[in-house]
Amino acid sequence: MRKSSGAEVSARVGALVEHYHGGDRGIAAERLGIKPELLDGLLTGDWRQFSLDALVAVIRTHEVTIDWLLGSTGGVWEAVPPGRPAWNVSNIEPEELS
Repeated sequence: MRKSSGAEVSARVGALVEHYHGGDRGIAAERLGIKPELLDGLLTGDWRQFSLDALVAVIRTHEVTIDWLLGSTGGVWEAVPPGRPAWNVSNIEPEELS
């Protein structure tokens, strides 16, 4: 069973911020409807600084699954047109948070 690290989740959030917001954290936070500090917490790689509200905002705004965001599927994020989920599942394997 593979463990997902906070750094992996932060990398996934960072990839979404880069793709959808040009890497601008301020714009990303505004579009996500969260305080910039909450987004910064998601990008630290430290579970203790993650906010459930911020995770939910990322999931809803970018139409990814919690499984993909937390790394509990073998899915690979792909840039897709609006209105379609931004994930693709391949090789699903059980994982746990570390």
